[in-house]
Amino acid sequence: MKKTLLALAVLGTVGAVHAQTAVVIDGSMDTSVMNRAAASGANTTTLEKNQRNTNYIGISGTEDLGKGLKAMFQIRTAFGSDDHVNGSVTGTSTVASTSIGDQNAWLGLQGGFGTVKLGRDLTPQFNQVSAYSVFGTGFLRNFASMNVGTASARWSNSVSYTSPSMSGLSLQVMTASRYEVSGAATTIAGTPQGTPLSARVAYGAGPLSVGVAATRNGAAPETIWNVGGAYNFGVATLKAQYERDNNTAGSPSNRNGWLIGAEGALPGTAMVLKAQYAKRNAVGATGSGVTASKAWGLGADYNLSKRTTAYLYYGKVDLAVGGNRDTVLGVRHGF
Repeated sequence: MKKTLLALAVLGTVGAVHAQTAVVIDGSMDTSVMNRAAASGANTTTLEKNQRNTNYIGISGTEDLGKGLKAMFQIRTAFGSDDHVNGSVTGTSTVASTSIGDQNAWLGLQGGFGTVKLGRDLTPQFNQVSAYSVFGTGFLRNFASMNVGTASARWSNSVSYTSPSMSGLSLQVMTASRYEVSGAATTIAGTPQGTPLSARVAYGAGPLSVGVAATRNGAAPETIWNVGGAYNFGVATLKAQYERDNNTAGSPSNRNGWLIGAEGALPGTAMVLKAQYAKRNAVGATGSGVTASKAWGLGADYNLSKRTTAYLYYGKVDLAVGGNRDTVLGVRHGF
């Protein structure tokens, strides 16, 4: 993604020249026309957002502190490119408030030891899930909800550590305030809960990428783990993942989900074709009452430039009750 760079040279009041701070303004706009045919017979055509990438505008920066140490920060705020509202519910008029830094808002230090961040950021669990989905975390939403438990995309009041890559191997660990609630993780629970903890180990070298993540939510005795991988065969990349959620709170249940997908460039063109299938199951404590949902999607991205992509997606979601078919034609532009 091409970024706009604002170089700010800060001069000391006593004549010393401080290290240069590089401040970057970047963002993404994704808008599409979506036709949804529901199992109930309803058929709607709406202007939508976030079907390929999440809309955001961000400010980030680094300062060289010397001796290999850097100070870093990032503030990312979501917005709606269809109605200006930061709502993520597809096909509805749900109004959600937008606050500065609602996506990411963290301050960190980076050096030979790795990177430490304080604030609000993506969880290792979410990074694992999104890494092994050819549709990322947008289209059909079911692919985005591969984390069959309630592990959220981001945790507020968090501390995270990411190790340097060691021959392709890396580690990411995050914890947050024990008052954090799973889901949006931005409200205070009436009673202190267990400390949230999320970790991911990943390996990538050549055509192979694999990863495993585990998360313990703070609002319930729930543990989620995910294992996934990808392999680039040259003509196409195959991605797959499996996830298990053990929830012992309230009405205990065990849930699992898996997906498999592939994407590859059409030779001699700027077009990338993709396909994916996902399935999730939920089993009650007694082993009865199994419910399942599944989703599949076909898509084509056409890269008009390095920053602008037109796309056409078609997919179907089958739920225990109902479902829908979505056809999406859109454009995503990064700046």
